[in-house]
Amino acid sequence: MAERVRKIDRRIARTQAMLRDALMELVTEIGYDNVTIQDIVDRANVSRTTFYLHYKDKDHLLTRSLIDVYDDLALHEHISASRETVQKHGIPESFYTDIDFQHVQKHAKFYRALLSEKGSSKVLLTILDYLRHMMAEDFLRPLAPKDQPPHIPLDFIAAFLAGGEIGLVRWWLDNDMPFTSQQMARMMFDLSAYGVLWALRVSLPQKPSGADAPAR
Repeated sequence: MAERVRKIDRRIARTQAMLRDALMELVTEIGYDNVTIQDIVDRANVSRTTFYLHYKDKDHLLTRSLIDVYDDLALHEHISASRETVQKHGIPESFYTDIDFQHVQKHAKFYRALLSEKGSSKVLLTILDYLRHMMAEDFLRPLAPKDQPPHIPLDFIAAFLAGGEIGLVRWWLDNDMPFTSQQMARMMFDLSAYGVLWALRVSLPQKPSGADAPAR
């Protein structure tokens, strides 16, 4: 019985991968708004009934596909470090892995279309919410001290990082990827960790006591 379940799971995964790949190809060719369900099923060589067994509409297909991809990337990154680990041993290399940028580079035409006027603002907002939640729970919360709130609300920081990553990916693609994926990952980490003024070589006096934003 277990073997049969595994076979069904593989078959489902294969169908979903075909639908995802078909949508990615079509987005690069004609733009997201112009893609129809019929286009997707024709390209994937499956029936409309099969499509609706897995997804409600093309927004659902695109959103679910991107989230599945990001979940797979996160599993490969193994980003997990406590505040104590960072204090004792420094920042682990997994914090500035370039696997996300490698993925974008591999599918550059698709992401160029998705992050342009050919894309979907609705899907983009959903992905931003997903990234914000993932960064808050998997990256920031494990680092935050348990006995006191952060200087700035954790969700605020996560929203800043999520929007920044999307913005950097678009900039990278719009400028024909002038830096390697490794350089992009390292610069994004440095900017996130040390700030804009550090990047500009601007020195500031120490922040006055009591000037922190209210934390939730």
